[in-house]
Amino acid sequence: GPRGAGGRRSRLVGFAGEQVMLELVEKDGAAVDHAERSGRIAFACPTGSVPGIHQMVKDAGHTIMTPPLTLPTEGKADVVVTILADPDGYEICFVEDEAFYDLATPTYDVIDFKERASRGGDGAPPPKAEKLQHAAELKEVEEVEELEEILRAAGPDRLVVVDFGAGWCKNCKKIAPAVGKMAAKYADHADFVAVDISEAEDLAIEYEVSSVPRLLYFKNGAKVDDYLGSTVGEIRAKVERHLTGYEPSDAKRALHWVLKIGNLKKSMHFYENVLGLQVLRHEEFKSGCEATCNGPYAGAWSKTMIGRGPEEQHFALELTYNYGIDAYRAGDDLQYLCLSGDLAEYEAKARRFGYPAEFGGKGETLLIEGPDGYRYLVVPPGAEGREEAWVCVGLKVADLDSSLRYWCGLLGLKDLGEGPRGAG
Repeated sequence: GPRGAGGRRSRLVGFAGEQVMLELVEKDGAAVDHAERSGRIAFACPTGSVPGIHQMVKDAGHTIMTPPLTLPTEGKADVVVTILADPDGYEICFVEDEAFYDLATPTYDVIDFKERASRGGDGAPPPKAEKLQHAAELKEVEEVEELEEILRAAGPDRLVVVDFGAGWCKNCKKIAPAVGKMAAKYADHADFVAVDISEAEDLAIEYEVSSVPRLLYFKNGAKVDDYLGSTVGEIRAKVERHLTGYEPSDAKRALHWVLKIGNLKKSMHFYENVLGLQVLRHEEFKSGCEATCNGPYAGAWSKTMIGRGPEEQHFALELTYNYGIDAYRAGDDLQYLCLSGDLAEYEAKARRFGYPAEFGGKGETLLIEGPDGYRYLVVPPGAEGREEAWVCVGLKVADLDSSLRYWCGLLGLKDLGEGPRGAG
């Protein structure tokens, strides 16, 4: 890992080297003090895998803070999470990926009367039914012979998924992006075909499709499965059930680290002007989170996700603000959040806006202190091709070997070498 100051044993662990990692820094043997502002790491995991992760950790005798919990969000997918705690008491959230990424793209309700009129609303003349826009990964067909040729060309081992929909069907539009992602993901094993029944009535009659969204699954020219509905997980499960030579991925990735803050306005001044982060989404809540996202507090709070880009591709920081609480007692758990970049540029911006910044390691690192006492270790850019600017989250642990057994032996993170060892 990158080099900083200090000489304690440390290891970097993560699900992949190109992701954000955890740096486990061994302290003097005493228990880790989390005090009041301790954060939480969140990992994305494949849809349907949270119950298995919970059971694995439970069977191993480790702490479960929150068993698998479904968090409904109006207008968005329901998110399934489980909250664990490692031997040092660090909170770990596993959240199923597809629903989280849907949740992470908020919609802001602004009435567009012009758009409503284009749809025949509020007394405007009704428009011609629009054609369903499928993802580019799907081949659109309108003729029976065209589909039959696709089924013949697929051969005995390749799956063909035919997605029947219509432009007037809201659930068809809802699942279209997810089906497009499946077409890209399973491209080596399956062909995905789109049929708009308003444009291809003969196909709808031939395959007896009268309700949509409807997906038919073919292999060797014969129908092997059938699905009517809009639950993405069920659509995917049927796809994977019939694939030949496909091994389901167990890919997981670091999503975000949670920081409790005392003043959102001051914090955003630092993150925008010094670290160059932007608000990805912001939400206000009247009462505490059932999954304790805002800590043990029951009152009103807010959540602000900040980062370099969409959470599906970039690590983020989750800023939780509890109304009426302007400071939290700091412990010795979180050492720093490490990111890569131009040290001189970051140092200039920190000093310009009045934040302490100190070079270390013979000028090879820069340590910046931001609001609430959180520290940010800047290191030079690493390996070419690494798109993620965040490198790792430095955490103190009481016993490094015990922590490695938990994070790597149990949870499956990889030991990726020494960390920065940079902040005390």
